[in-house]
Amino acid sequence: NPVTLQDQINFQAPLGLWGHVGEAATVRVAVSGVLSFQSVLVVVGASDPSGFMYTDGQGHQQGIYTFANYQLVTSGNPAHAGDVLIWWGTGLGKKQITPSQDGMPVMTADPTIGPVMVTVDGQAAKVLYAGSAPGILGLEQIDFQVPAGVTEGTQAVVVTAAQTAAQTTTYLPIAAAN
Repeated sequence: NPVTLQDQINFQAPLGLWGHVGEAATVRVAVSGVLSFQSVLVVVGASDPSGFMYTDGQGHQQGIYTFANYQLVTSGNPAHAGDVLIWWGTGLGKKQITPSQDGMPVMTADPTIGPVMVTVDGQAAKVLYAGSAPGILGLEQIDFQVPAGVTEGTQAVVVTAAQTAAQTTTYLPIAAAN
């Protein structure tokens, strides 16, 4: 079931759309089982990466990043060069889907098929994994290593999946080298 926030509706696109990248698809909304009269045409894209964000105590938008132990990266608990972090978001594109017996999605770690790149402070990060987060349908993660030489402070992170850059830049607090 979709979650609605003001004028936004989040939903999981049917797996059958992968064969129609670049084509138009019709979207209609049903409320309490009643289909809307209006429909919207959308173009099916190969990816549209978007990182989840929160507002920190100083009113700054931060990306949701965790360390490998799932502790949240914050200005009070910043990342360092060499740390392995997890980016949380959605829209990474086609996955190597685990087949199911009943047609329902299997909630396993399914890696993306297309290339995924991450830059921190303009420097390429080593991507260790990009794909589905196991156990949560629609949630995706990128495990990456913060590159050596990143500048201390709040740095921009840009995610690109299947040659499509995220429309929104997320920010990551970086501390001086240990």
